[in-house]
Amino acid sequence: MNDVAALRVAVVGYGEVGRIFSAALVQSGVRSVNAFDVLICDARWAAEARSRAARDGVHLASDRSEAIAQADLVISAVTAAQSLAQQLNATTQGIQALRSNAEQDINISVGQANAAARPRARSPRYCAKGPSCST
Repeated sequence: MNDVAALRVAVVGYGEVGRIFSAALVQSGVRSVNAFDVLICDARWAAEARSRAARDGVHLASDRSEAIAQADLVISAVTAAQSLAQQLNATTQGIQALRSNAEQDINISVGQANAAARPRARSPRYCAKGPSCST
């Protein structure tokens, strides 16, 4: 088995260029081609794309994560405008995740500080006079 035959490819963008790439990759003998396009939510577009994908031996994924989950190689076949929009969306999601993690870290730190500031219960001391004697 050669390296190409083991290759699992994801194509993000299943428009004109993505379809051409995907079909050519299948014909070249790669192990699998999973494709995704943001238009998948458009029922009419999706029906045509699924039909074409099935004919070409391409799996059309429901979302980007599914398309790239097992990929050895990811090809971006989107327009510059789509790419920028996706990058902005991913950046926004990343910032939100960082903010959420930071808030969680702050809450943990505040909780730890509050716990450290609370007076600790003193262990009773035992002596001949009883548990509360002072020494």
